[in-house]
Amino acid sequence: MTNVAPLTVYTANERGNAQNCMYPNRIEITDEESAVAAFSRDLVCAKYKNNYRSVQTFLRANVLPMDCDNDHSDIPTDWISPQDIPHMFPNIPCVIVTSRNHMKPKGGKTPRPRFHVFLAIEPITDALAYAGLMKKVQNAFPVFDDNALDAARFFYGNPNAEVSIYQGTSTLTRFMEDMEAEQMFAELDSIPEGRRNSTMSKIAGKLLKRYGDNEESYQKFLDSAGQCNPPLDDTELSQIWRSAQGFYKKVQAQPGYISPDEYTSTQW
Repeated sequence: MTNVAPLTVYTANERGNAQNCMYPNRIEITDEESAVAAFSRDLVCAKYKNNYRSVQTFLRANVLPMDCDNDHSDIPTDWISPQDIPHMFPNIPCVIVTSRNHMKPKGGKTPRPRFHVFLAIEPITDALAYAGLMKKVQNAFPVFDDNALDAARFFYGNPNAEVSIYQGTSTLTRFMEDMEAEQMFAELDSIPEGRRNSTMSKIAGKLLKRYGDNEESYQKFLDSAGQCNPPLDDTELSQIWRSAQGFYKKVQAQPGYISPDEYTSTQW
């Protein structure tokens, strides 16, 4: 088993009870058998204080759930299937589970693929950050439902669910950071005066998290600095880089931190 996996979920002692808030059973999903066991009962994707599900008692999570009911369109060719997910999120460990209403009518809509996607993330210990990541994913991929994006979401158990498991060596966290960085760099024809320091600080932070504190990161930082108009002098650039290095050291000290080298050298 690797640092990226297993995906950790917590189950109730019952199924189909929306009023229940207790989720005491920890299950690490490592294969289809453990996945089927997990999703046969109501479950959550986070650890909560005293096992009581609420935003206020959120403690940590290493898996992010997203829903797809394909309600974004009534045209079948617009729908996505569970088999589309690994192409949307390449190299990210995930578990895909059909919902209770998969290929059934629901809410006045015709039968269509309905399923849940559980994606590996870097461990998160803040409920707002967790919900924020859900929102970022939904904004980037509107095929996912936008009405279930909080840190205390639960899922009904489905003993008849179809379960698919996909392996990978990265995480959704890193995937989204890469997407944001690529968008930032693509939009920057030049970095004007008044925005140079703040923009270069953001770029430095993203590069350090993406590649680690090494010569490759620093060279990419200098390459990006070439977009500054007028140019920043070497002293300012050095100060920005040192400040970002200091912040990156704090990130490395956080519980559950996984280095870029570990991402690329391990598999689930």
